[in-house]
Amino acid sequence: MDKNFYGKKKIAQLSKDEWEQICMKCGRCCLCKVSDGEKVVFTDYACKFFDIEHGCCSCYDKRDEVAGDICRKVDLKLLEESPEDLPEDCPYRLLYDGKPLPDYHPLISGNPNSAIIAGKTVNTMNIRSIGELTEAKDALLKKSRELGWTRGKTKEEMDKLLDEYAPNIVAVYPIKPKKS
Repeated sequence: MDKNFYGKKKIAQLSKDEWEQICMKCGRCCLCKVSDGEKVVFTDYACKFFDIEHGCCSCYDKRDEVAGDICRKVDLKLLEESPEDLPEDCPYRLLYDGKPLPDYHPLISGNPNSAIIAGKTVNTMNIRSIGELTEAKDALLKKSRELGWTRGKTKEEMDKLLDEYAPNIVAVYPIKPKKS
């Protein structure tokens, strides 16, 4: 395979193997996001299937069947319909927009760890699993039933828990008009 394929083909022309090489394994697409219609806010929570220790999806090859609607597959459809679901410097977005790959991309630098060194991966951020929050909420509800808490007491304790687990903002990107 031509090692400079990314500069010679449009993103829609990439083979499956080439497509996978474009990914710099940053994990930022796996962060939970919220949008107000004008911008997308990336939080410090990762999908429950994201392996924080290793910085990758724990079910990548089977994510369509395991993660279902939780996972938005990074493909041409996503780039066309919701590019804002990816960071602005995501290699897929850059190539889709006709821009070059950044110097820290492993295909440019030749170093498989260059995105980590540049601080562009979740490995360099204090990321939490959304599964932690879900488990904490479930444990609190179980405790409230066991102790016979009133609805008011349960809500009070849940509010404290949600404050403790409040998401932090990792990045904010404006939503740009779709390509026509």
